[in-house]
Amino acid sequence: MSASLFEEVKNTLNILINVEKNFRPKAEYVFRTFCRILGLNPAFQYEDSMQEVHIYYGTYSKNDYPVKIYHNPESDKFFYVEKDETKDYNIPVYPNDKVNFFKYGSEYIPFLFSPQGQIFYNSSKSILINKDIISSAFYFLTCWQEYADDKELLPGDRYDFKSSMQYYWDFAEIPVVDRYCNMFELSLEYVLKKFPKQRKWPIKSLFALSISHDIDYWNFWTKEYQKNNNKYNRKRLAKEPINAIYKLVGHFLTKRFSYSPTKIIKKIQAMENKFSAKSTFFLLASKQSLDRRQEYLFAEDTLSEVKSTLTNNEIGLHGTMPAAFDRDTMAEEFQNLKDADLQAIGYRNHYLSFDYQKSFALLEQEGFLYDSTLGFWEHIGYRAGISFPFHPYNIKENKPFKILEIPLIVMDTTLQSPKAMYSSNRQAFKQIKRLIHNARNNYSHISLLWHNTIFDTIDYPHWGKLYYKILKYAYKKDAWICSLRELYEFWQEN
Repeated sequence: MSASLFEEVKNTLNILINVEKNFRPKAEYVFRTFCRILGLNPAFQYEDSMQEVHIYYGTYSKNDYPVKIYHNPESDKFFYVEKDETKDYNIPVYPNDKVNFFKYGSEYIPFLFSPQGQIFYNSSKSILINKDIISSAFYFLTCWQEYADDKELLPGDRYDFKSSMQYYWDFAEIPVVDRYCNMFELSLEYVLKKFPKQRKWPIKSLFALSISHDIDYWNFWTKEYQKNNNKYNRKRLAKEPINAIYKLVGHFLTKRFSYSPTKIIKKIQAMENKFSAKSTFFLLASKQSLDRRQEYLFAEDTLSEVKSTLTNNEIGLHGTMPAAFDRDTMAEEFQNLKDADLQAIGYRNHYLSFDYQKSFALLEQEGFLYDSTLGFWEHIGYRAGISFPFHPYNIKENKPFKILEIPLIVMDTTLQSPKAMYSSNRQAFKQIKRLIHNARNNYSHISLLWHNTIFDTIDYPHWGKLYYKILKYAYKKDAWICSLRELYEFWQEN
């Protein structure tokens, strides 16, 4: 490979795509996602011309190209959807028993639409990726299995993790799209020799840790709630005397003498300041909550407290469950936030209630620039198979959405809840350390959501300290700890 060709390729990759016309935008989308991660500029062509081709993706070709990527023409038909599709016919789901696993590094990686056998075949001047990593990546990036689900999601619904391929084959904690991108990167490095390996985060950091907090309640422990909680614990004195007494005494002492909603937020901010970090706070803005404690923005004193406490932090809209399914509801809540003189460019839906195609369309119409809802409630990991920010895909329009998705990877409730992973805080730290090591080794990203209510030392002993412990460990491992807005702006600029 000549030096001049390397200089040309360093900025622009000429990619020849030989697939059915309807699948071309999908293939382009995946290549653009890969190149965005790697800092490269793709240029596409659909016929072999005089221009030098660096990457070929398509059906079998006798021509020599530096990098060839296998394509299964069956995926063209599999992903074909009419623009006016009304789901009157079945959308296919990729069969679990046809997933092809192959060991890559220390992990077994799933491949779809791919033949058996090794991943790479190479000669001295070229390399073949013998797996359809483009079709496979498209399946995960679009959350196609959710799109194909016959059940219509309604407000309050979530896609069932147990219906997913990630659950079936137990690879929720492997960012498979990241791995496909790495295979793509290694192939370029093999051919170009000098292809840069490291992805550059700010201030020489090796990976990014974005941090955020969902404020479901500003003041969880109102006097009325304290009374109801005391009644509940008195009733269970006979059956669970130790736990009941612990809660009665513990809440009496902490809530009467030291509890303050503002104090909890300031405690969180103090933790983050030690690592020169500021987080994102997602605020509810609905006037129609079943629990009046969630209408905290509409009490003048509380709103003043919220604004003064979060002056130096980014604010996002924490949409209610109906908001992700109804434009009028989303628009009303967004306007309520603006009326409170709180500006937001980011969104996360309460309860992670979300319909990929419908919800992203609504968010884009309302003018949000990023979302960070896309994660499994029941398990930490990678719902769309990717750790990096990415643009979701509009299947009906056959083009990417403009909004940026920052995947939600770790949530405290997921780790702690008996309905989810039900980990102890020690187990949770081990699980998060594993994800941090993964992110550091691959120069990637991990996001962390910690609710303010989990800093209660009586109901959730040690979970507040665990948050600090995670930040400290990530910082020690060379993380760039940032808000979601900082990550969004960095991704847009770089």
